[in-house]
Amino acid sequence: MRVSLCLSVCLLILHAIAGGIRGAFERLYIWWAYQAEIEYAHKVFDSFDVSKLQICHGQRGSGPGATLTFAEFLELSNRQGNTKGAVTSKTFKPDSIGSTAEIMLKLTGQYQMQERWPRPTNIISSSQGRYTDMLDEVSNVLSKCKQDLGDSRSINLALDAFTRVIRWRKADYEKHRFPALKSNKDFEAIKEWRFWTVGGDKRNKGLWRNYIDFEGTIASAHNSGYKDIENLESHVLNWERTTYFKGTDGARASQHKHTIVAIQDALTRYRSATGC
Repeated sequence: MRVSLCLSVCLLILHAIAGGIRGAFERLYIWWAYQAEIEYAHKVFDSFDVSKLQICHGQRGSGPGATLTFAEFLELSNRQGNTKGAVTSKTFKPDSIGSTAEIMLKLTGQYQMQERWPRPTNIISSSQGRYTDMLDEVSNVLSKCKQDLGDSRSINLALDAFTRVIRWRKADYEKHRFPALKSNKDFEAIKEWRFWTVGGDKRNKGLWRNYIDFEGTIASAHNSGYKDIENLESHVLNWERTTYFKGTDGARASQHKHTIVAIQDALTRYRSATGC
């Protein structure tokens, strides 16, 4: 299990806004990190209290030990109406990551997820109200829990959910980046681009996306002009800085890239702490 966990963590290189299917997976990531910290607190403290948690610090609910139920956690993250009334134990099984995310995605009206987390400090106070800091701090908490819990069920489910967030965000970024990349004459040497495919609800073909597989692209016999994967990736990164970020979509793309770097830093700290 340790190998699969490390492989999952190695995918944590991008971020996701809180709307859509990515937002559902992101909430599941933080929910299971919250569960891991609850397990950790029960193990290391003589007595348990929600005030000893960093994630959802001091937030009292109707779960065991006054912790939040999944519905109460969603209400805290959404800030749109009384989510408890719409989310029941019969409707949601948070350990079924894919099916639960699909149900969350279909919530409408006052129960529909907001496009962004309204108050990251509601989730973890050390985020200072910043979205990327919220993800960073949750990652730090998960690292702390990993030291004592090892490959617990909660930790593995958290990483499974966040891996799905990452894949969707990579695909969403590629949706805008690749057309601009492919049309640039500097990449004419690439005759065949290869992609990883990200799947969603198979009943909705519009949810399927791709993102560049650099290793597969370099391995293609149709391509020439690049010595290795690092050579191609460096060329793409330089093109982003000098061309893509200065175009009409530059502001959004540049901000997106900034958050990518922030999550990469969080990944480095996580792997250093866990020995992956």
